[in-house]
This record gives sequence, structure tokens and C-alpha cells, in this order.
Amino acid sequence: MHGCTAIARNYLAHASVLAQSFLEHHPHATFTVLVVDADGTEPRTVGPADVLVPTDCGIAREELHRMALMYSTQGLVSALKPTLARELLARDGAPVLFLDADSCVYGALDDVARLAAEHTLVVTPHTTHPLGPPDTDGREREIMRWGVMNGGFFAVGPGAEPFLAWWSQRMARYCVIDRERSLAYSQPWLTLAVAAFQSAVLRDPGVNASGWSLSDEVEWRDDRPRLRGAPLRDFHFAGRFDPERPDDASSVAQTRAQWPAREPGPGTLRLRREYAGRLLDAGWRETHALPPGFTTLADGTPLDAAIRARYRAALLDAERTGGPEPPNAFTDGEAAFAAWLGSARAADVEQPQRVQLERAELENERDVLAGEVVALRREREAWLAERDALRIDLAGLNAHLIAALRRLATVVRERRRAR
Repeated sequence: MHGCTAIARNYLAHASVLAQSFLEHHPHATFTVLVVDADGTEPRTVGPADVLVPTDCGIAREELHRMALMYSTQGLVSALKPTLARELLARDGAPVLFLDADSCVYGALDDVARLAAEHTLVVTPHTTHPLGPPDTDGREREIMRWGVMNGGFFAVGPGAEPFLAWWSQRMARYCVIDRERSLAYSQPWLTLAVAAFQSAVLRDPGVNASGWSLSDEVEWRDDRPRLRGAPLRDFHFAGRFDPERPDDASSVAQTRAQWPAREPGPGTLRLRREYAGRLLDAGWRETHALPPGFTTLADGTPLDAAIRARYRAALLDAERTGGPEPPNAFTDGEAAFAAWLGSARAADVEQPQRVQLERAELENERDVLAGEVVALRREREAWLAERDALRIDLAGLNAHLIAALRRLATVVRERRRAR
């Protein structure tokens, strides 16, 4: 089988750890890393893995630039997942397993490859059991918003070509965050794919487990992790995982990848700490500091969500009407793009498009604030615990004071009688 992942270059250390862990358990397999923002300076290998760039997978340079300009870094990585899988599947027809780069493999996944060979497509759900009460902002509702199937792990085998072509077509223009249109990068399409294509849903709690599925504690037996009674074979460290703070819950908290609010037990802490150590040994400090490509113009102007949404709206309109495409900063030069952008900003933007631009900006801000909100909640919980402890201490102090006053009153009465 072929293992693979897609990354921006600031995730090179993650990809190296993933490739090493995958090949430890599948020594006869191969592993490939697609670097979506390659600029020619990246290595041709990452640890034991081969490196591909988008043009190696049949993506034309102009099309890559369109996607790179209208998508965020995460959107571009997500959009090219089916392209990478299709390239590897075409090599020899062997099953292809895709894992998000912030994953680590702890056991063999050969049975997943066999399922892919039999059913052409294998996907995993965010959870295999109920998660709390059915409130409007609960974890289950969050999963429903972002897709029942998780895009961080899937497998394909011979016969999956129609599915991959279908998925790639949708990723070409609709790999964005737009809740009103039920768009959340690549994930919601997988829910539809289960109904539209031959597939298997893998309900193994030990495959593509992550913070959202940690209702139980990770246990270790013979130096192997287990979760909910099953061997933990692939853990997805989704969220803001900081290997320099593996014990800090706020460093792995995110709205879409919520770890439990309770303090982790020793098994989960061991999982985090060991993964953090592997990342640091793989050069995380150096690679994480690399700026992702396609995020700024040459003059330093950031390509924010509003600029990307404006370009995407104009591109979709041109493709729908047959009109001229808007200039692309990476293909046509930044001067032409800046001139177009200035005129587009000066023009009166229709209300639906204005709402779309504002929504994109708010989505970015929400993601940044999500971790801070979780950290503040934890501080509040700690403060409330301290307050309750103080109340208990004060109650005890009051009881001692009342008892002392009563004893004093008794002594005073007895002395008065003696006089």
C-alpha cells in the first residue's frame, strides 16, 4: 500500500514523524508527502518519505495559482488531497491511505488497505458513540456542521477513480468555509460520498482517534496505547498542538477539534508528551517557523480572507458567464492583480457578496479566538474551585469563631455569678 499526506512547508516536521511512524508498522509500503506551496527549495525527501509537488500530480501551474489565491493554506492542503490520492492510485492500483500530517501511527493498518481494495473507499466518522446532551452548541452539533466523516483519514483502492474525480472537481472551487452553504473544506463532501459511491465506514475507535473522541482515557499495555478497549493505531493530533507545551490543554483546544475539558490522565499525557518529543527531534522549531507560501504578495501585503473571497467570487462569475478571468497575482504578476483589486474594491459590492466577505473574515477571527476562549474557561473553572475552597475554609473559621464566642460567654457568666 501507499501512505501519504499533504502539507504546507511549515509542517515538514509533522510529515517526517508521520512517515516514520507509518513505515515502522508497514515496512514494505511507501510514503509520499505532497508539499502544496513548494518553491523549489524544499527537499526531495522528508525523512523516509518521497516528496511531490502539485505539478507532479497533474495540476497545471495556472490552476494551482488559482487555487492558491482563493484558498487559505488549510484550504489548499485540503483541496489537493484527492489529487494526491488519485496520482498514487494510478501508479500500480495498490490501496492508498491518506492521513493528515498531524497524525501518528501506533499500529498496523493493513486491514484498512484490505477494506479499500474491497469497497474502493474507506472513511472514518468523527465519533462512533453519542457525545453529551443534544444542545444547540454541543459537540454533536459541531460535528454535524463540519461533516460527519473526518477528512483527516481515508483510504481508496481500485475502482475509486470516479469518486476521486468527483471529489477533486468539487475541491477545485468549493474547498472553503461557508456554513450557510454547508461548506467546510473537504469534509462535508465525504458524508455525501458514502451515499453516492461504494464505500465502507470504519467504526474502529483506535483509527483516526483525536481529541473529540477522547471520552475515555488512553491506556497503555506493553508500551502500546489503547482506547475504549481497542488498540490505538492512529491518533490525529488535530488542533493547536504545541509540542513545547504538551501538558497545556489550551494548546490543543479548538472549536472543530475540542479535547475534553477535564484534565488528562497519565495515559493521554504520555501520548501527548511522546508525540511532542518526536516533533521536536524532527526539527519542529525550525520548520514551524517557515512562512507558508501563497500567503502574502511580494510587497508584504497579506492575502487575507476578504481578498481571497473577492478573487474567488470574481473567478466563479467569470467561469459561469464566460467572461474574462480576474488577474492572478502569481500568474499575471502582482501589478496587474493590485490594479484589479483596487478597482474591485472601489466598485460597489453587492450585498450578498459583502456578507460573504465579512463572514470569511469573521471565520478567521473565530478560529483564532477559539483557543483563547477555552483557556479563559479553564481559568474561570480554576478560580471557581479556589473560591469554593475559600468558602469551605471560611465556614470552618466561622464555626470555630462562634464556638469560641460561646465559650467566652460561658466564662463571663460564671465569673459574674462568682462575684
